[in-house]
Amino acid sequence: MNFKKGLTAVMAGAMALSLVGCGQEEEKVTATIKVWSPQEDQDETTGNWLKTMCDQFNEAHPNWDITFDYGVCSEGDAGTLIPQDASAAADVYMFANDQLGTLINANAISKLGGQAAEEVKANNTQLMIDSVTSDGDIYGVPFTGNTWFMYYDSSVFSEDDIKSLDTMLTKGKVAFPLSTAWYN
Repeated sequence: MNFKKGLTAVMAGAMALSLVGCGQEEEKVTATIKVWSPQEDQDETTGNWLKTMCDQFNEAHPNWDITFDYGVCSEGDAGTLIPQDASAAADVYMFANDQLGTLINANAISKLGGQAAEEVKANNTQLMIDSVTSDGDIYGVPFTGNTWFMYYDSSVFSEDDIKSLDTMLTKGKVAFPLSTAWYN
């Protein structure tokens, strides 16, 4: 899913939860939505991606008078920061999918339904959908796939060794991100 479509679906889902009950889309709706993203998405020197997406959202919804209140929270920090005070946290935020259970248990995230859930299903692979699904309910819009990479010491591993993770695990120590576990 491209960035614009992804953020639009996220915002539409968030607003659908709070605005659909207000009446028809043609009615004027005024709201302030707190939106948090990583600092790099708000960097003016690179175009302030978040503000650009929010401006485009407003242009696409002229009958809604939405004011965006921006804040900084990285995907990796959302599972810690948001549950501290979910009522004061952002309405729309990015999170690492391994934090979904924490956010659900803290009542800090809402299920998507209707058009937002249908867009997630229509625009993502089942693996991506599963990454934001718990007990059959969708709780977010997949933004990026998880990417794994590994550094290795070429003095320990040969060119043939690096073709197999199992071989590497038998020859040396391998650490996985966000884990305190080491594997021998």
